[in-house]
Amino acid sequence: MKEDVLAILKESQSHVSGEKMSEQLACSRTAIWKAISQLKKEGYPIEAQRNLGYKLTDFDLLNERELALIAPEYKIHYIEQTGSTQQVAMQLLADGADTNTVVVAGTQTSGRGRLGRVWQSEKYTTVSMSMIIKPTITLQHAPKLTLVAAVAVARALSKYADVSIKWPNDILINGKKVCGILTELQADPDRIKAVIIGIGINVNNAVFDESLEDRATSLAQEAKQSIPRVNVIERVLTEWTQMYALFESDGFTVLKPLWEAYATSIGATIRVRSEQETLVCTLLGITDDGYLRVQREGGEETLIISGDIDLVSS
Repeated sequence: MKEDVLAILKESQSHVSGEKMSEQLACSRTAIWKAISQLKKEGYPIEAQRNLGYKLTDFDLLNERELALIAPEYKIHYIEQTGSTQQVAMQLLADGADTNTVVVAGTQTSGRGRLGRVWQSEKYTTVSMSMIIKPTITLQHAPKLTLVAAVAVARALSKYADVSIKWPNDILINGKKVCGILTELQADPDRIKAVIIGIGINVNNAVFDESLEDRATSLAQEAKQSIPRVNVIERVLTEWTQMYALFESDGFTVLKPLWEAYATSIGATIRVRSEQETLVCTLLGITDDGYLRVQREGGEETLIISGDIDLVSS
């Protein structure tokens, strides 16, 4: 009963009377009232107004129940607030969590990206999630998982805006960062025990710190409308399921053209900063192993295994 009541409230932009719902569901108004009370206890923001009825007051419904509905094949742990979903996922892994375990936070206070960088999360506006997987691949293939995740997220977010991938782990819209991906391993010398893939997406952020406003954006800013975070998570998990299945069956080679189709700056002059050097070169693409292919000014092709890239203004 409460699922049916919730569905009616989700579909309506205005108040729905208890009488109308009881007629639609062929039940008593008392049954409607009980269902409403149960939904309120589960955290659904339902407003009751005399002579008008009931209305959901918040479109952005993010809770464990909603998440279970969108992806029943995943074990999703929802936390209202946490320091880092990566840390929670690591603890769950230590406690025996299996593959396809996902941690989602309503808000994250100490998110981090590559190289220990801080990932800022405005309260209740971002998607902060971490996925546990236990792949049957060797250590040398592990970096490809970041690229597989980037393809999945790019495909998911392309519903809302024209996105691009910046090697190795950023998703951009109009040159500004909307998503970051962090991949961490637990491994023995000869095998991977587990991988935790952290994904942070700016969804309904209205403003950014002055230091970031020229480099960061959100889906809402680009789409000119607010977007339910649970919908974004559903699309990410759907695309990840498909892309990871392709990776498991056919390897990264089949996904490489998809990655390059989203890649920013192929053929352009870029600046690569690595531990060894800073290099100005032409971006050619990536290898089947996920390494960056660049051409130096003298024509020599070089492979970049790790580093940061920026487009050089013409």
